[in-house]
Amino acid sequence: MGLALRAYAIACAGLVAGGALAAQQPPATPPAQPPKAEQGKPSDKQAPAPAVQQNPRTRADTLRALAAPIDTVRVDAVPTGKPPDSLAVEPGPPWHTSYFPYLTGTGGDLMVAARVRRWLPAAFEDRLTYRAALGVDAGVGIHGSWFATAKLDAPLLMPNYRMWLMVEASQENRYGFYGLGNNTEYAKPVLDSANPNLFRVQRTRYQVYGEVTRRIAGPLMVAGMLGAESVRFDGLDGASTFASAYGAELRETDVNGRVALVFDTRNNEYNTTTGVLLETGLQLGSGGDGYSRRYFMFRGYAPLRGSTVLAARLGAADIHGTPSLNARFTLPTWEAPLSVYGGYNSNRGYPGGRFVGRGVIMGSLEVRQEFLPIGEIAALRAKRLGYPC
Repeated sequence: MGLALRAYAIACAGLVAGGALAAQQPPATPPAQPPKAEQGKPSDKQAPAPAVQQNPRTRADTLRALAAPIDTVRVDAVPTGKPPDSLAVEPGPPWHTSYFPYLTGTGGDLMVAARVRRWLPAAFEDRLTYRAALGVDAGVGIHGSWFATAKLDAPLLMPNYRMWLMVEASQENRYGFYGLGNNTEYAKPVLDSANPNLFRVQRTRYQVYGEVTRRIAGPLMVAGMLGAESVRFDGLDGASTFASAYGAELRETDVNGRVALVFDTRNNEYNTTTGVLLETGLQLGSGGDGYSRRYFMFRGYAPLRGSTVLAARLGAADIHGTPSLNARFTLPTWEAPLSVYGGYNSNRGYPGGRFVGRGVIMGSLEVRQEFLPIGEIAALRAKRLGYPC
């Protein structure tokens, strides 16, 4: 009984003390309400930023993106549930179509040709004038030669990658053949009406080639090329160096591939004035009884003054095995195969195919003078078309 009375007294004392403390605390105030805006005046309170909406990836969005490269298309965010057809698409530079006739020469023949080209222009500061292009060329020569080529070229369409694919059929009725090796003789006085085809052969060729290049780091890239070709050589009437070596006809088929390391610091690829292009590669082919080829190519450019440029080139290649005859005429350099040896893209002082053999060592030094400021004209033209320069 005594313990119960003590517990009751302690509880009553606690209640009295709690009431006294509560009486000392200030009364609770309701939370402050934002001031009401006066009638006719906007509220000073900033509206919260809306949540970022994810761009819906729909079939309609994809179809719009096909008209321009993926990285030049912007799709505005729309609230969830908005119809996909209302997406706002901002395309990059449009694709253009160009078509024109031109004159060219190949295989000792003068040809009248035409080109139709669908292309996507690049920005003015880019290394090339186009990001991607699809072109079809065809032509006929005054001596019966002909060619037809279709090429898809995409050097700037995807980051860190560039590629091209080419299909061609051609016939060159006056292709040069002077024999194999450095000791072959080219005597112009014997090329008279009695021996007009002494150093000529007809070459008919069907080929398909493609190449993909991947950037490794900075200017260093690795490139892989794969192709196949079917070639027929036919000796022409009269005395013929080709017929003396191979008979009236020679048919060849070659499937080949090439891997190359490329180091490229050129300022651009259409009117180079500074930088170097260095490459080395290995090619394997099935032509003949099979062959392999190693090659090295250096190109350097240095400005001298104003619009004068010094260009240098040094290259070497060596074939092992038993290559086909046609494989000896071309060096599989990156992006643009090189004719060996002679002609406009190797040595303008010799006719095309003047020196052909198992290997080659070549070098050249050239001074180039620009008389027409192509770059400035292109910039003015781009500004007129509305492109940023």
